[in-house]
Amino acid sequence: EKDPSPVAKGIALGGAPLAAVPLVGLAAFRNTLTKTKDRREEIAAEIAQFEAAEALRLAKKQSEVDVGTLTKAIGFLGAGVGALGLIVTAPFADVKAPSI
Repeated sequence: EKDPSPVAKGIALGGAPLAAVPLVGLAAFRNTLTKTKDRREEIAAEIAQFEAAEALRLAKKQSEVDVGTLTKAIGFLGAGVGALGLIVTAPFADVKAPSI
């Protein structure tokens, strides 16, 4: 007797390696893939720890710099306000030029 569905069996036998090879490959490399995942997680933890330390260092450095910079800025603005005050009040001061 003839097989009623030789095409279906042929497709199944032809497709079996396409499904089996990736599964066998994953099983073979499972240990390596697990180690890689663990290493990625370890690296991510190291990066997070470094970024936290860097942010803390920058925050500390920024607060130290801000005090000095703020003092300089206030001094500079104070001098500017004083100069502007002299410019605005000079015409009303009724100052006469010295005579020779």
